[in-house]
Amino acid sequence: MGTKQPSIARLESGSDLPRLSFLRRVVEALGGRVTITIEADPETTTAADAGVTA
Repeated sequence: MGTKQPSIARLESGSDLPRLSFLRRVVEALGGRVTITIEADPETTTAADAGVTA
């Protein structure tokens, strides 16, 4: 993976906000994949907020 132990220690401790590229390397090394989903909160989003017109 090419990542040094101090970087993994910071990830484990939560003392740093890791970059997405770093998280992807870690996850892929563990056999996983990173997915990002963005969803509107239905309680705070109206049709007008979503650009929907009648």
